[in-house]
Amino acid sequence: MTAIPRGVGDVGYVVRALARHPAFAGAVIATLGVAIGANVAVFAIVNALVFRPFPYPRVDRLVSVFSTPRIAVERLGVSLPDYADWRDRARSFDAIGLGGGRSFVMSGAGPADVVDGARSTASLFRVIGLAPLIGRVFTEDEDRPGGAPVVVLGQTLWERTFAGDPGVLGRVLRLDGRDCMVIGVMPRDFAFPDHAQLWVPMAADPTREDRAARGYSVMARLRPGVTVDAAGAELHRIAAEQARDHPATNGDVDVLATSLAGVRGSRGIVFALSVALGAGGFVLLIACANVANLLLARTASRARELAIRAALGATRWQVARLLLIEGLVLMLPGAALGLLVGQAGRDALIAMVPSGVPTWMRFDTDWRVLVFTLSLSVVAAAATTLSTGVRAARRRGADVLKEWGGGSQVHSARVRSVLVVSQVALTFILLVCAGLMLRTFFNATRLDAGFRPAGLLTLRLPLPAATYPPERRAAFYDTLAAKVASLPGIVGVGVASAMPLADEVRGVEYDAEGEGVAGSTRQLGARSVVSETYFRTLGVPIVAGRAFDRADGAATPEVTIVSQAIAERLRPRGEAVGKRLRFPVAGSEAPWLTVVGVAGDIRSWRIESSALPTI
Repeated sequence: MTAIPRGVGDVGYVVRALARHPAFAGAVIATLGVAIGANVAVFAIVNALVFRPFPYPRVDRLVSVFSTPRIAVERLGVSLPDYADWRDRARSFDAIGLGGGRSFVMSGAGPADVVDGARSTASLFRVIGLAPLIGRVFTEDEDRPGGAPVVVLGQTLWERTFAGDPGVLGRVLRLDGRDCMVIGVMPRDFAFPDHAQLWVPMAADPTREDRAARGYSVMARLRPGVTVDAAGAELHRIAAEQARDHPATNGDVDVLATSLAGVRGSRGIVFALSVALGAGGFVLLIACANVANLLLARTASRARELAIRAALGATRWQVARLLLIEGLVLMLPGAALGLLVGQAGRDALIAMVPSGVPTWMRFDTDWRVLVFTLSLSVVAAAATTLSTGVRAARRRGADVLKEWGGGSQVHSARVRSVLVVSQVALTFILLVCAGLMLRTFFNATRLDAGFRPAGLLTLRLPLPAATYPPERRAAFYDTLAAKVASLPGIVGVGVASAMPLADEVRGVEYDAEGEGVAGSTRQLGARSVVSETYFRTLGVPIVAGRAFDRADGAATPEVTIVSQAIAERLRPRGEAVGKRLRFPVAGSEAPWLTVVGVAGDIRSWRIESSALPTI
């Protein structure tokens, strides 16, 4: 009956005592907060990738499907005609859907805004298996050429732009100059592809689309009992038929099907998470040793108080309980601080991922993160107070008075020495690991990206195709570039369809005239449309030939500049200028592009990856 009131009284006493020593309390709380926060940040990533359930039903049956050339690049996007063949011929899938990410200029809901969205087939929603929050998704009839112009919004866009108003259904928005009626809102977890926030029907005729234009993403849902390997074998057979029927565009193209659920078990992810968790554990151990040392020093300074408590009849459990309560009281604000530090660290880790995170990963704090934080805090509190609490619990009466009052501080000094040695050893291990990581970082910063990033500012400004046909779009960007170039402090302006190290680069096929390509006339590379000032603005050298100039235009023969990686493929080496390349187009004769220059290689995908051959 008296244990609870006494325990509560101890809590009040500990709080008042710590309030009289704010420096000590602040040091312990900050140390625990930073160490717990480092572990919480890593665990938030682990939780999102490993423990948190996928937001999609029966995720074990979801697969991603890619076109995979047998040369140069591992994965490509998918063309609409190839997708239509898989849809019509494959029997392994309950449903298969396609989507292509793009930006839309949206108006009709306040000032015009640029929104990441997608064109998708109606079947994509069945594949993912998530129901709309309100309204409906578009139908197969709306997904045909000439179908009703409708749009489905994402939850984030709905809440940000319309404050979550259910009355948005039936409202007309203008997307790229076309009026579209809002028919539904999808939940936040539905963001396929490319973190899209609105979806319009594909509404395209596959027979009229270019089979070589592989810019779409495909998801499929397996039939019950069908394995990923079986579906892949069937797709390989269909790919072989496509290669036979369409050798110009599919002769060197295969298909790859990968399980979405299988991402969690990849060796690279498991290794990276294990290293991160191990580093976090070392940090926590060092922090615990540091806090335990502080508590031991504080306990030694309270020798007279503890000795008097023991002399007045305090049991060994009561003395130990007081010290344990002190550790737990310090733990609570340390846990709260750790949660805040962990959330900031989590955001920093996510920001360091160069290509973004998968659409199905959610990093918000859930019960697993809270339980992990609380458990880690309790373990840290117990570990830091164990040496003082257990030692106090082993003493009684006059022994405690004699030890704490008479100067047997040797044992405490030995314990503190052990803790210091442990701290130094763990810190040395961490310093070695940190040194290796810093060396990797410095090596990465010394990598030649192929351009000068210092002083570069970027701006994305997509234009609606309905309002800006190619000629008008080119004139708009020319005018914009000229006006920006006239601003004070601007030394150069370039325009490009994709920014290095910022935009996803998809491989495209190209042909070289004659016997110019080693091994085969069909090769793969990246494609970018740039202005004549692009290379000069980015500081990319022209190593052979010339750069684009104002004379290059629609009225002159079509020309191109290739990267050094492309030039090295052409024979004889060093004579790429004057060669002709073209991009295959199904059903028509593609124009030849004459190489007028060779530019230095640019690491357009990732700084640690080799430069992609670029045209």
